[in-house]
Amino acid sequence: MIEDIINIYYDPILKYCRSALNGDHTAAEDVTQEVFIALHKKMKKLTIDKNIKLWLYRAADFEIKKYIHKHPAYVSIDELTEDELPRTEENYDPLLNDSLSCLSDEERNLLTDYYTCDDRISVAKKYNLSLDLLYVRIHRIRRRLADNLNNIV
Repeated sequence: MIEDIINIYYDPILKYCRSALNGDHTAAEDVTQEVFIALHKKMKKLTIDKNIKLWLYRAADFEIKKYIHKHPAYVSIDELTEDELPRTEENYDPLLNDSLSCLSDEERNLLTDYYTCDDRISVAKKYNLSLDLLYVRIHRIRRRLADNLNNIV
């Protein structure tokens, strides 16, 4: 029974996860696996009927959110737009500079170090943070910058 469900729904769930995770195939495979592991664990409690498809997509949404929560900085610098980069002489923009005014000096320095240094572990150590906490801080700073920029515009 579970093999039939996997054969029917594995590819659509994988495509859904890949789309939700910005095309990251590896992350999508991990999340899809978690969906079917959850299905296997709950198989005895579930009533297999027409709603299995809905259950799988809901489980995928849950696993996607869980994955993003565990990997808050999973967006690579190559995927960032120019507006999200810290100020340099090449990308100076007064509007962007105004949006940085909502940050403390330490936050600006952290952001600059994060995007200019290849070794994230050394950046975390420099600011006495774990690597996970560094990613969380960067994620929060970026969110605040985006909110501030939306308020300026």
